[in-house]
Amino acid sequence: MLSRSIRMGLLVLATLVLCGCNAQDGLQRASVDGTVTVDGVPVEMGSITFIPTDGTIGPATGGKIVDGKYQIHASDGPVPGQHLVQIMGRRGTGKFKQEKLEGEIVNTEIIEEMVPKKYRGKSELKHKVQAGTNTLNFDLTTDD
Repeated sequence: MLSRSIRMGLLVLATLVLCGCNAQDGLQRASVDGTVTVDGVPVEMGSITFIPTDGTIGPATGGKIVDGKYQIHASDGPVPGQHLVQIMGRRGTGKFKQEKLEGEIVNTEIIEEMVPKKYRGKSELKHKVQAGTNTLNFDLTTDD
């Protein structure tokens, strides 16, 4: 059984692979960077995905969040226009459990989801990406 941190890493990798990012597609793209926090606490590890909406044409694009920061270069970035923004993020709890991994018992940290559901898979968070360089900071809250 894979540990939660390995599964999270695979999820982030799959998101990036499935994004359809391609510098050779002839689309104008923008670079995007910024920070992601939840109630003022940086998201330790996760992913951010920009999904074109409201008439914006282009592929979904995304990147990794590490220690509350993300950066997507223009070669792989979103096209300018309106986007739904989905954010996934986890953090270590400081608690550990024993798991069997390749025949050995190892202590693995218990990981928990820290981004509220309203910003994840069915996110209604929208943002307009401008041509050129964008710094988009997302200060999320757990309040409804």
